[in-house]
Amino acid sequence: MIMTDITTYYYYILLLLLLLLLYYYYVYYYYYYYYYYYYYYYYYNYYYYYYFYYYNYYYYYYYYY
Repeated sequence: MIMTDITTYYYYILLLLLLLLLYYYYVYYYYYYYYYYYYYYYYYNYYYYYYFYYYNYYYYYYYYY
């Protein structure tokens, strides 16, 4: 009876640790993809800005000359 209670207790502890591990795994990948998306969006706007800048530069260059 006592051994059964101890083994059940350890199984609950292992289950809890497994759930915590899965939780941290999920949170880690959630934030990983979140920051990946954020930096992708940031660099996309960065290159879009420079593309727009050079486009206007050449446009005014050909317009005035």
